[in-house]
Amino acid sequence: MMNNHRVAVRNLSFGYEKRMLFKDINLDMDSGFISIIGPNGSGKTTLIKLISGLLPMNTGTVEINGKDINEIMPNQRARLFTVISQKQSFPFPFTCMEMVSLGRYPYQRDLNS
Repeated sequence: MMNNHRVAVRNLSFGYEKRMLFKDINLDMDSGFISIIGPNGSGKTTLIKLISGLLPMNTGTVEINGKDINEIMPNQRARLFTVISQKQSFPFPFTCMEMVSLGRYPYQRDLNS
């Protein structure tokens, strides 16, 4: 069963100190495989971090299914999407299957429940 999710980015602006990288970005994305392409250093990773809530934006909002991303608890957010960096390193020698299995972590029941 595939869940359909909608991501809406409204008036997103972001910069480091006095250098603005993004100003008034507006995007609408439906669920599925999303690609962002561009030259090195163009801000692709920064944009993904902003949309996923890993980096705070200066202004604007990101909504998933009409709900502000800042109002979605991290464990619930993890059930909606995953961000894997190209330069990911792990302190343990995980197999591919073990890495994929980590995606099930947000669905585990809390042992204290």
